[in-house]
Amino acid sequence: MYKKPKRLKKGDRVAILSPSWAGPSIFPHVYKMDLRFLKIGA
Repeated sequence: MYKKPKRLKKGDRVAILSPSWAGPSIFPHVYKMDLRFLKIGA
């Protein structure tokens, strides 16, 4: 049964996993855009 995790609070940490097929090296613009999105908390 799936259990929904608690909502994140300011200051919580999350892990970012990169695909094993090296997607960031093939699509660096998408990778950089996603990192910016995570940093600003949008």
